[in-house]
Amino acid sequence: MKRLLSMFLIMAFLVFAVGCGVGVSKSEGGVAGDYEVTEDSKGIADDNLVPKTDSDFSQDKIIRNGKIDLFTDDYQNTVDKITSYVTGLDGFIQSSNDGYVDSNKLAYGSSGFMVVRVPSVKFMDSMEEIKSYGRPTDSSTNTENITGTYKDLESELKSFKIEEERLLTYLTKAEKIEDMLTIEKELTRVRTEINSRASILNNYDKLVAFSTITINLTESKSATGNIDSPFSDFGLKISSGFAASINLMLNILAGLILILIRLLPFLIIVGVALLILWFFKKKNRK
Repeated sequence: MKRLLSMFLIMAFLVFAVGCGVGVSKSEGGVAGDYEVTEDSKGIADDNLVPKTDSDFSQDKIIRNGKIDLFTDDYQNTVDKITSYVTGLDGFIQSSNDGYVDSNKLAYGSSGFMVVRVPSVKFMDSMEEIKSYGRPTDSSTNTENITGTYKDLESELKSFKIEEERLLTYLTKAEKIEDMLTIEKELTRVRTEINSRASILNNYDKLVAFSTITINLTESKSATGNIDSPFSDFGLKISSGFAASINLMLNILAGLILILIRLLPFLIIVGVALLILWFFKKKNRK
């Protein structure tokens, strides 16, 4: 009897020990699992709270323009420098205009303007470089963010392309001539809208990729840079003056003759009237 009681106690102890071990394992596993889930959730939350960096805004569509008014001592040399610099950046001269004058007669020499296009990433560097080629009197810059407009046009373009594909599908299934004509008319309209938006987007891409700088150039010179002698070409000036005087006298004489010819009919009438009057006076005296 004692032996059976001892065996029962031993078995009860073993069952209790095994049950406690399993409970501890489950508890530890549950805690570990909860901890791992918490860490994952925390990681996701932290990712959502990370602020955006500059690279996240790199898709913004920004058009940059600048203007520079520049005085220079050598107009053509400055034009050559600007041209060389811009082409070295893989930019280009969009338009230019030169106005050449006799720099010996005026305080300012040649003048003109240039409209250049430079890569947008080099816009501010280009402004500073070009200003260093002379004496800037005025400069300005402006930017236009067209990101919203650009995205709207992209969405419209995508919608029209989807509509084009749908119309092409309808066209392949159409059996009546009138249905085909109707679909082709609508297809022409949609393709016109696609080309219009694609053209605008392409132009925006160019304006964003290459900034525009307008440069007004004026050549200046020192007031004492040249001495003009009043006796230079003196003989030519005398002969020119003499010829001008003769021409003036001849013009006056020709004018007087022309006036007399125009007054001749009136003079004849007045002369006849005076002759008649003189005749009657002479007759009355007798």
